[in-house]
Amino acid sequence: MKVHLPKDLESALRAMVASGRYPTESEAVAAAVRLLQDRELLREARLREIRESIREGDASAETGGWLEGGEVFAWVSAEGRKRLSAERRRRKRA
Repeated sequence: MKVHLPKDLESALRAMVASGRYPTESEAVAAAVRLLQDRELLREARLREIRESIREGDASAETGGWLEGGEVFAWVSAEGRKRLSAERRRRKRA
């Protein structure tokens, strides 16, 4: 397989190999594809969570389980902070 990269990405790839981070360009590309796969899996999981939350919200609304606006904003803020923290931890490991 041949892969053509923009010059900036090619330079970054070669620098990673030259630094010893990866033994070969192929290994560096394989690591990048694995990261892309992980990202796609995370995206799919998030979409499933969102869809499930929507279903739960619809079901709750039908039974009168409403939240006040402040409660919703507090939950959304907390959830956003939790996900941002998890994403930062994931990026540090990479």
